[in-house]
Amino acid sequence: MLCEQHETSGVVSRTELTDLQTTQPELDTEADTTALQKSLATIKSSNEHAFTEREYLAVLVASKFASKTKDHQDFAIALLRHSALLSELSLPDRLMHYQEPSQESRTLILEFCQEARKALSQPSWSEEAGKEAAA
Repeated sequence: MLCEQHETSGVVSRTELTDLQTTQPELDTEADTTALQKSLATIKSSNEHAFTEREYLAVLVASKFASKTKDHQDFAIALLRHSALLSELSLPDRLMHYQEPSQESRTLILEFCQEARKALSQPSWSEEAGKEAAA
């Protein structure tokens, strides 16, 4: 389902994302801070390379999407691939031909933004992810 770990890209394995999924309940409960801290710790412990905050956020949302529909799972795969490419390719090598996204794609992008915003708005995000990314 999801990309296997790549030494230079920092992409986590399918098993690690499944483990992360089980440690990340809905981020709109009182357990938000604990869940976010636990999820970030899981990501860090399963990867020997330091992640950027963008990569932490991508893995967190991808893990949440991995337990939903096939479309969500496909989006999670694309998101992780995109994150890996961003970290590995120089700017000129990232050029692509524009394609108008489908309505379904737009809906998934909007859902990604909403989930990302939930995580970013938590006080523990700036404390934990910032600390983890700087380490």
